[in-house]
Amino acid sequence: MNRTRSVGLTLALFAAAGLAFGSLSAVDVTSDRGVDVGVAGANEDPYLGFEAVNRSAGGNGDAVVTVAYENRFGVPLDGIEIRVTRGAGEEPIATPEIGGPISAGGSATVDVTVDCGKSGGDALTFRADAAGPGVRASTTQTVEDACDAVG
Repeated sequence: MNRTRSVGLTLALFAAAGLAFGSLSAVDVTSDRGVDVGVAGANEDPYLGFEAVNRSAGGNGDAVVTVAYENRFGVPLDGIEIRVTRGAGEEPIATPEIGGPISAGGSATVDVTVDCGKSGGDALTFRADAAGPGVRASTTQTVEDACDAVG
C-alpha cells in the first residue's frame, strides 16, 4: 500500500468515528436561576378581595353601603379605581377611588351613598381595577338589597 492511500484510509476512519460518536464539543449546558415566590396565607387565594362590610341608614331616605377591598397579593397596590352602578340598567351612582398604596395583606374601605327613593333596584354592582408592581387585578361584585337598612 502506498503512503497516500494509508493516510486517506486513516482520515476516513477518523471521520467515520467522528460521525458515529459526535464531536468533542460541549453537548450539555446547565444554568441556575434564582426564583422568589410569594405565597398567600393558608386558605387564601392571591387576588383582590371584596367584602360588603355594612349597610346603614343615611339621611333623607338614603342608605350607606360600606365595602372593603383586601390586597391579597405579595406586593403593595398603587390604588383601586371603582365604578358603582345600580340595577339592571347599570345607572352610574358613584366612582370612589382608593388612593394607594395598599400594603400587601392590607385593606381599605369605601362608603357609597344610595338614594333609596329612586327606582332602579337595590342591587349595586362594584367594578374595581387595581394595579401594583407586576400585578393587575379586576373584580366585579354585587351587593343585593342595598336599601334594606333604610326600611
